[in-house]
Amino acid sequence: MTKERSRSSLVQQLTSLIERLKIWLVGNLGALLLYLIARSLRWELLNGSFKLHELPTDRPFIVVFWHARQLMLPYVYLEFKQKIRKEGVVALISRHRDGRYIAEAVKRFGIESIAGSSTRGGKEALNELVKQVKNGKVAAVTPDGPRGPARKVKPGVVVLAARTKAPVYPIAYSAKNLWRFNSWDKMILPKPFSKAVLAIGEPITVKNLPPDGDLGKYLQELESRLNMLTDSCDEYFK
Repeated sequence: MTKERSRSSLVQQLTSLIERLKIWLVGNLGALLLYLIARSLRWELLNGSFKLHELPTDRPFIVVFWHARQLMLPYVYLEFKQKIRKEGVVALISRHRDGRYIAEAVKRFGIESIAGSSTRGGKEALNELVKQVKNGKVAAVTPDGPRGPARKVKPGVVVLAARTKAPVYPIAYSAKNLWRFNSWDKMILPKPFSKAVLAIGEPITVKNLPPDGDLGKYLQELESRLNMLTDSCDEYFK
């Protein structure tokens, strides 16, 4: 019986090691590929958009973007992190295997991550995110992740904004030439050397949570602004 347990333990350890190596390999190769693509793009700023250096440097804030528009944003942070906040960025990323790949990839861009989502470990992750923002970090959240519905804001980001008093900036990007995946969120990936556009919208501030717990007003406002910003980016090259 002892030998069987030892053998089972060894198999589990080997399986865990292989899984960690796989996450490391996929994450690092993915980060390199995304960096090379993002580096090749000819970026423009959407007319009327906030410029990166106009983001607040004296206090933390929250950036939100749809799940489908996340692939190029780590590069944007890497290029302009000296103009954002020295405390850095922390992203809320799913505990699912795909999320672990993403967490490993964004680490190469200097972005920390907290494992959790609306479906797994949400309360603990939200508490940790609140703590990090109060300590000065910028929080990055995909409010429709990790499994949708696409382009529908979930309550977590509104609660985060209320508890930290941090302004919420919607961010979006698009490209003239891109691939669109057949996934639940219709993820996009710009084609190398394409023209690309970045947009940062007006911030939303949540002063206090409503006494009745109805977040509908804030959810609708954030969803509307983020959709308008994303659509404006998509229409920019048409």
